[in-house]
Amino acid sequence: MLKIGIITPWAVRCGIATFSQHLVDALKEYADCYVVPISRFGQKDNQYFRYIVSQIPKVDLLLIQHEYGLYGMGLEKQFYPLLKIFDIPIVTEMHATGNMDIDPTVLNYSDKVIVHNEFCKSRLPAWDRVQIIPHPVPLQTLPIPRKEARQRLSIPQDAFVMSMFGFVTQYKGHDVILSMMKELPDNVYLIIAGGWHIKGEDTEYINKVKQVAGQFEDRVRFLGWVPEEGLSGVFDATDIVLSPHRIASESGSLMTALGHGKCVIASNVGPFVEKKDTIIVSNNEGDMKGWVKHLRSNPEDVEPWEERARKYAKANSYAEIVKEHIKLYESLI
Repeated sequence: MLKIGIITPWAVRCGIATFSQHLVDALKEYADCYVVPISRFGQKDNQYFRYIVSQIPKVDLLLIQHEYGLYGMGLEKQFYPLLKIFDIPIVTEMHATGNMDIDPTVLNYSDKVIVHNEFCKSRLPAWDRVQIIPHPVPLQTLPIPRKEARQRLSIPQDAFVMSMFGFVTQYKGHDVILSMMKELPDNVYLIIAGGWHIKGEDTEYINKVKQVAGQFEDRVRFLGWVPEEGLSGVFDATDIVLSPHRIASESGSLMTALGHGKCVIASNVGPFVEKKDTIIVSNNEGDMKGWVKHLRSNPEDVEPWEERARKYAKANSYAEIVKEHIKLYESLI
């Protein structure tokens, strides 16, 4: 059986760690996976990278999960050369692209680079070693009846519930939706399920979001970070999911929403536009507000988008997408 070493954040509150856990679970049907955890935060240097490399067992291929900042402040030039001692194929899965101080190093030392969409591919040099494999969708396994889900959150059964998921950072546009709430009817509720990602700037932003949310009394529920096993209860209480990102390379929280069969309204950033047949792509804040009002008044129009979400999720589940990973890995061995 194929042996894969995977360098990734692991067992921490981190989107890539969650992604990798699902990926490893799916890969186990086809390969033996050996996870080499790398810390999500903290200072990194050459000595630290040498320690990480020393933990890599004898494998057939290395899969590197990459995001800016994960390997220090641009220290990929120190890290990647150390991997060449193994003389095995290196695949890097880039969760963001476009930093020309870093991307060339990743490309030069990788036999293949995986990106999740055309937007990310377009921000890299046009090399044949770059391959698009879509971000997989985690499927919901334990649905909860809506009535029960709303009772748990003390939300009225007749409310129209919008939700936002994922780490609370300024680029995700929570402030945009809170501003919109002022112009929406009293039976429209907003759930914010997410905590801080990076202490300092993010915690400042969260405090501002909480302050504004307090103006709406119980119409805005700030749940903080919700562990993955608790997300179904929030999704099942939700009518629509909002993703008003100012920037994005992809969105794990949006994928999770699709995995729960939710109607999603998103901003018109590159990766979301590519999914315009599956999600509602709004051109601006006014357009998004118009869609919210329309779906509240015409709930029958939510169902077709939920069906599109379920169709996309089934076609792009981890069980399906991992087959593309295995095909790529085997082509390099």
